[in-house]
Amino acid sequence: MATDRYRESTNTRPLHGQSTDTRPVFYVKTITIVSADNTLVNDRVATWRRITMQHAFSPIPAWVRFCFYGMHGLLDEIVFTALFDLVFHGNRELRGHSSIFSFFIFGSVCFAVEQLYKRKLKKSVPRVLRVLLYLCILYTWEFCTGFVLRQFDACSWDYSHYDYNVMGLITLEYAPGWIILCTWQDVMADFLLALHVNVSFDKSA
Repeated sequence: MATDRYRESTNTRPLHGQSTDTRPVFYVKTITIVSADNTLVNDRVATWRRITMQHAFSPIPAWVRFCFYGMHGLLDEIVFTALFDLVFHGNRELRGHSSIFSFFIFGSVCFAVEQLYKRKLKKSVPRVLRVLLYLCILYTWEFCTGFVLRQFDACSWDYSHYDYNVMGLITLEYAPGWIILCTWQDVMADFLLALHVNVSFDKSA
């Protein structure tokens, strides 16, 4: 019985066609098996039978950053109010409070500040001035959203008992805490915008 003959050739065509993409391009080897009587047994056995590892580096989607800012702000408010009551009122229960509305308030204002930082402020404005600008934006947004929520009896905060308040919707007593958070926002936005996610997946055909 004659020994079967094997023919191999390297397919130099990329799996997904020619591209200028800088990501790695994977090639497959075409194998043709011919029997002793020249009968084609299996043409291109390995062609397009591929398992390709593709590495796609993509920035974090905007909606993910929005949700992150919202959840981060919600947690910040709970921790901040608990510590504020501990330091100034001696409440050792560390019982912070917040509202689901805070998720959308913090998510939207932080995302807006992030876009402002990305498009206008990153290279042209020093951090100290950026933080002060963020503080003004935050107070304005807190006042506006609180004023709207108050029309529906849904505003969860009231600063009327503080000395330096405006209509009970904002208060300067919280300014030191807000400055810390605005500084952290500047650092966090820079990190999240620079962060790219490595998505790896198998694609078979």
